[in-house]
Amino acid sequence: MHNLVRNMVRSFARDEEGAVTVDWVMLVAVVVVSGGLAVAPMLLSVDDLGAKIAAAILALDFGW
Repeated sequence: MHNLVRNMVRSFARDEEGAVTVDWVMLVAVVVVSGGLAVAPMLLSVDDLGAKIAAAILALDFGW
């Protein structure tokens, strides 16, 4: 019985499947955070660009 428990503990300690899962979770988290940091400035500039386009269209005089 003691050997069975010892073998189970050794097998658990040597198993690397959990470590691979942690690696993938960290990789995905880095990609998601990087994407969020890259998109945030774009959203702000697109909003500003939209306001400038709207102001330019409103300033047009079609002479109607």
